[in-house]
Amino acid sequence: MQTTQVNAARFLELTPAVVADEAMNSVIVATARRLATEPDAFDAEHHVVGDPVQAGVVVFRERSALITDVADVAAFDAIAALLASYPELDTIEAHDPHAASIFTAYSAKTGRGTGPAMAMGAFALAELVEPPRPPGIPRSATVADRALLVEWAMRFATEALSEEDPSREATERLVDGRLDPDFPAGLFVWELDGEVVSMTGHSGATETGIRVNLVYTPPEHRGRGFAAALCAAQARHLLEIGYENIYLFTDLSNPTSNALYERIGYRRVGTLERRTVVRDV
Repeated sequence: MQTTQVNAARFLELTPAVVADEAMNSVIVATARRLATEPDAFDAEHHVVGDPVQAGVVVFRERSALITDVADVAAFDAIAALLASYPELDTIEAHDPHAASIFTAYSAKTGRGTGPAMAMGAFALAELVEPPRPPGIPRSATVADRALLVEWAMRFATEALSEEDPSREATERLVDGRLDPDFPAGLFVWELDGEVVSMTGHSGATETGIRVNLVYTPPEHRGRGFAAALCAAQARHLLEIGYENIYLFTDLSNPTSNALYERIGYRRVGTLERRTVVRDV
């Protein structure tokens, strides 16, 4: 089975099942949709596996690979060979139930191992449930909040994504993009007596929805309902401005965050596995 590199627009044309399953593929679909109109927006390469297409693979900056659901197990070896052509690859994400088989094929092809799996739940908002409202107010973040939000985004990368040394430069670009009014993304904060106590972001518009991310409350402000109230206010705003669906990914090993999202109406629709590449095995 062969793999073929295609441009983002062609990728969307060739993978209708991927496009239709926005909840599981929101990162892939949103990236391809933006690159189809802004080819220089991201450093990402799109590949399809098989003819007819059995899977899609997107590689960001030659370091991170996202793999769609696989229709035919015969595609595993082709996917592994494609991943092996990226020697600087750091992380791989794949859908269950085939993720373990893909990682095994990759290790057999390259001699590289993969670290422990981080199981991620894909969630979609079913019906918004308003939580109890804590003191304070939600508001859109502004440039005046930038320094604090960059620091919190760095902590989010370390705590939620297990990044040992997140790039400050990349984090600043991420926050700046969400503060840019011309970009289909945003950041919200919860403010109490003039102090920002929680944040949440959104980005990655698909045809019908958008993805929530960067949900972070510093330890000294946790357990008071700020994150739940802020995420609910954010969801309400996104629905009001026309998004039909709202998605997010969570670390399934964190029962606190998973319970928070379920309390306000999110429901789990699938599971992905994320692993780091171990070169010295």
